[in-house]
Amino acid sequence: MLVTLLEHPDATGAELAARLDVSQPTISNYAAQLDTAGLLSRPGYTVERPEQVLLLLVRYAESFGEDATDLAGIAPDLVEYDPESLDSSSR
Repeated sequence: MLVTLLEHPDATGAELAARLDVSQPTISNYAAQLDTAGLLSRPGYTVERPEQVLLLLVRYAESFGEDATDLAGIAPDLVEYDPESLDSSSR
C-alpha cells in the first residue's frame, strides 16, 4: 500500500482498493495499522516521512516484490529536498 501511495499520493481509498485488488475495508484496516505505526496520517492517506519510507523500500526492494523494485528504479525522481520544510531543531 505504501508503494502505491508513493506512486499515487492523491489516491482515494476506492482507488487504492482497485489498484491493489482488495476490498475497501481491507484498505481501511491497513491504513489504521500504518497510522498506528506512524507511517500514514489520516483522514486521507498521506505517507508520513516519505523520503524515509522510500529509502527503506529502495534498500530492501527485493524483499518487497516487483512493485517495490520498480519504484526503487525511479526513486531519485520521487525525492524532493526542501530545506524550508526542515524544522529548526534538526539544522
